[in-house]
Amino acid sequence: MENYEENIVEPKYVFEKLGQENFKVIDCTVFIEIKKVGASTIHSGYGDYLKRHIPGSAYLHMVDDLSEKDNPIPFSIVSQEKLNEKLSSVGINNEDEIILYGSGFHVAVTRAWWVLTMSGANNVKIMNGGLTSWQKQNFPLSTGEEVFKKGNFQGARSQEAIFDKNKMKEALKDDEFIFVNALTYKQFCGGGTHYGRPGRIPKSINIPALDLLNPDTGKFLPPSEMQAMIKPLIDTDKSIVSYCGGGLAATTVFFVAKIFDIEKLFLYDNSLLEWSNDHSCPMELD
Repeated sequence: MENYEENIVEPKYVFEKLGQENFKVIDCTVFIEIKKVGASTIHSGYGDYLKRHIPGSAYLHMVDDLSEKDNPIPFSIVSQEKLNEKLSSVGINNEDEIILYGSGFHVAVTRAWWVLTMSGANNVKIMNGGLTSWQKQNFPLSTGEEVFKKGNFQGARSQEAIFDKNKMKEALKDDEFIFVNALTYKQFCGGGTHYGRPGRIPKSINIPALDLLNPDTGKFLPPSEMQAMIKPLIDTDKSIVSYCGGGLAATTVFFVAKIFDIEKLFLYDNSLLEWSNDHSCPMELD
């Protein structure tokens, strides 16, 4: 499937292009500590990066580098100005092909893909299976810090594709929207971890982000299996809004939907961390 291969690449593809001009690799490794209520804690993978990483790769932290520290809601997308500066500091240019990979919390890689894609990076791909897959094929590793020539990245934010609470409230009144909850089925029904109030936004369907990945390898499912999972999104002409607890798992559904050429896609960035803590916003339970 051509569009699958244009977005999800194997380690051999990365190895063969290492060192080429305008080819950049970024390690997005973080580790997640899930809380019973509220935002998860994200722990840095920079220490692991220093021990082993793909040669020449940079490191970006999902919270420190890709989230807005001044926003009271965790994980909100970083400002365009700050992202331009950060990407340039690790050698990224507008014309670069960018490969993302990671270990630990695999959803952080699709979150990084979403942040970069929403911010004007036009050729961003994910390496399937992360560093584990790279190591299994005995490709080389580097240690320590890398030095980068400053890049010139200047992107523009696709703000129209990013929903906030007010846009969600308006969309709820419109039958031309489908809302996709990317959390586990248990959370969708109101059990397990929640983010202020349990449950889901009304009129939602459930496509768990973690079901789109192999839990043992972190690899994406084969195209036919992913296609079956997101069939409700392929079969509709309605606009689709993906959401989750804090806008992380929702990016995996968003990414997979893009692979299947679904165009009217939106993501509620602050998701249930914002929605469920505002009692004027309706929630449903089973």
